[in-house]
Amino acid sequence: MKKQFNKIKKFIKISKGTTDIIYIFLTAVFITIALLILVCLFEQWNIHVPGSREMWIGLIGALLGGVYTMLGVKMTINYQSKVDNEKDRLSNIPILKFETGYSTMTDFNGDGIFSIDKNSIYTTAFPQDETKPYPTLTISLANNNSAFDIYIESFVTLENMNNSFDREFFFPQEYRLVSNEKVQYMLYVIDYEKYSCSNVLGVVRIAYSDIFGNAYYQDVAVAYYEDIESLDNLLEIEHIRMPILKKDALDLSEIIKIEYGYLHTENIEEQNNT
Repeated sequence: MKKQFNKIKKFIKISKGTTDIIYIFLTAVFITIALLILVCLFEQWNIHVPGSREMWIGLIGALLGGVYTMLGVKMTINYQSKVDNEKDRLSNIPILKFETGYSTMTDFNGDGIFSIDKNSIYTTAFPQDETKPYPTLTISLANNNSAFDIYIESFVTLENMNNSFDREFFFPQEYRLVSNEKVQYMLYVIDYEKYSCSNVLGVVRIAYSDIFGNAYYQDVAVAYYEDIESLDNLLEIEHIRMPILKKDALDLSEIIKIEYGYLHTENIEEQNNT
């Protein structure tokens, strides 16, 4: 019975507080039914028990009253605990700050290089020209809440929005941000000249967790330009989305539709015509 209940619990993802309430309720039902059956059996077998039927019914009623009072207290405690936990979570959400710049391979002292093509993302491919400037994305804290287990979860563009990479094989390193610490990445678009537009539009997804272990995503819509005179504009930040719990986050293909809706429609039409 317990084994099957555990399977049901796992399937419907019952929280611990709800599980306790279910156990209390089922225990009360079981004891009540057992007592009623016992009283009926004693009467049927003419076994004398102290007290009358009314007394036993009153005892069962008192038992049920106590159990339901316990249930009410447990539900109140669970609700208050959830409220307090949510308050703590909201007051400790790390909000990330993003800055763009540029660097060459020879001068780069950052934490990782991501190479992007139309099919996937690599962390083992490097630009062929080590003296050419490439855009950098620097991540720091916008508030005083520390962030842990930081990594780039994915970078989806209008050209490769249906593809993603497995971070188990690509750049498994995670970082932390405390106080004034920073994490810097270099982004390199492979075969930039083969893209259909002069700029590559996409969304970078940063994954991290807070001090309590809650997992978050924060998405950044960016525009990548190589054919531009100002090096400071190689990578432009279009929109920084607010952090969201990982379990509540939309797929990146949906985010890019939201950020670049009309361009996404045009891109689909172009692909259908070719």
